[in-house]
This record gives sequence, structure tokens and C-alpha cells, in this order.
Amino acid sequence: MNEPLLLAGICLAASLSGAFGLAFPLVAGPLFLLEYEPSKALLLTASCTLLSNLLSAAILHQTIKYELRWTLLAPVLIGVPIGTELLTRLANASGLRVGFGLLLIATASFCLLPWRFVVKGEHRALETIVGIFSGVIGGMFAAPVALPAIWLNLRGVRKLEIRAILQPLIIFSQVEIIAVMGITASIDAAAAQSVLLYVPSLVAEVILGIVAFNRISNEAFGKAVNVLVVITGFAILIR
Repeated sequence: MNEPLLLAGICLAASLSGAFGLAFPLVAGPLFLLEYEPSKALLLTASCTLLSNLLSAAILHQTIKYELRWTLLAPVLIGVPIGTELLTRLANASGLRVGFGLLLIATASFCLLPWRFVVKGEHRALETIVGIFSGVIGGMFAAPVALPAIWLNLRGVRKLEIRAILQPLIIFSQVEIIAVMGITASIDAAAAQSVLLYVPSLVAEVILGIVAFNRISNEAFGKAVNVLVVITGFAILIR
């Protein structure tokens, strides 16, 4: 993949991130994998995801009351190092990749069916399980919010609350991914310089995405999120 095409893909990912809060790793991760080896692709995805979400959180802080939902956040943070360890140790992770990909496709597709299915009640144990699996997916594929997004849609949560819960989760998980990779000596100067190349485009496209977020309806937001998760599932399958 040539640099202009990769940059165009990153711009698309950043604008979708601004609009939906969770889209950057879903779109950019597969693109980085086409250009870089897996550990560097994961680092670039995590770094750019962190930057784009810090920017959008700063812009939207007066509109959205962000929430640290520990029943999701703590399990995700537990699962992330497990995923990064699997990524570095498994010679062939195709079985896990296929399983995760099919899980995302099946669950998000179910949410796109014409009828409305809502999970009522607390279900904290189930939410914890969702968080752990999400952390493992995040550690391996830099997409820790795909399952939580589906879960919150199934709970009938509206777009402002979804973003209020998922944005801190994304930020904390990407910080952890970068920290774990730093401990395992996977970060080098070249990787850091690569991140800097994308910063101007990230800033501009995230701002454009936030403009779209403020105009989109709750129903359209939910459908768009599930479509992005389905795309993520297919992207994981073909990696």
C-alpha cells in the first residue's frame, strides 16, 4: 500500500472516530497491518486511536458527561495484556482470529435485524465477561470497544451515554496497550515518528466527524455502530 492511500484511509478512520467514538481502530488497524508487521501495526493503531479520542473528548467534554463504568473498564484492562501476550507468543493465531471475527459479525448483525431486542436488568456478571473478551480483542487487534458497543446497544443505551461510557474505555485501554508494548520493548523511534506523520490529518478529520456526531439521530447512530462492528469482524477474519 502506498503512503497517500494509507493516509486517505487514516483520514477516513479519524472522521469516523470523531462521529462515532469507536471507529478508528476498526478501520485503521487493518490498513496499518497491510503496511507494517503486527506489533508495529498494533502500536500505530493504539497511538493514533488514543490521540483521536483525547481530542474528541476534549472537544465534547461540555456536551457529554463521561463515565468510568468499572464493570466494563476493569475487565477490559485485565484482558488487554492477555491479548498482547497472545499476539506476541502465538505463532498461529488464526483460530482465535476467526472466532473473534465471527463473534463480532454474528452479534452485530443480530442487532441490525428489524425487530428491537433489549436486554433488561443489571447483568453485571455478563457485563464483566463482555469486558474481559473485549480486552483480549483489544490487546490482539486494538479494537477493545467492539463488543461493549454491541452490549450497550442491546441494553438500549442512547448515543450520548454510549459515547460517555466507551470513550474513557478506549482511552484507558490504548494507554495500557502502549505501556505493555513499551515494557516488552516493542516501541522504537521509527514507530513514534510514524505516529507524528498522521497527527495533522487526525486533528482535522476528528473535528469534521464531531460535527456529524452532533447531527446524527440516536437510531442512525446505533445502526452505524453495528455496521462498523460487522466491518471490524470481516477485517479481523481477513488479516
